[in-house]
Amino acid sequence: MYRLLHIPSELYFIPSRRIVIKTIDPAGRRRVASVKSNLSKNGKVYTSKPSKKYIDQGYYNHLVVNWKHETYFDRYNATVSLLPFIDSEWVIEEL
Repeated sequence: MYRLLHIPSELYFIPSRRIVIKTIDPAGRRRVASVKSNLSKNGKVYTSKPSKKYIDQGYYNHLVVNWKHETYFDRYNATVSLLPFIDSEWVIEEL
């Protein structure tokens, strides 16, 4: 059994899904936002040794939130950009 570990965040790779995060916007207000993420505490478990090809196009890290301010509504929207894959930041961990 194997998992793909993202070393900087100490989280594991999981196929992209939407999650709800609690965070603070640039104005200092507490916010709840629904964003994409490829990282989780448990990650996806593979029965055979996986390839890093699953993430070679990039990944969504919900710990790096981008805030977009909409002046008309006076609201902030949170998004997570696709981050570039850096091979040295990932390891295949055997369970």
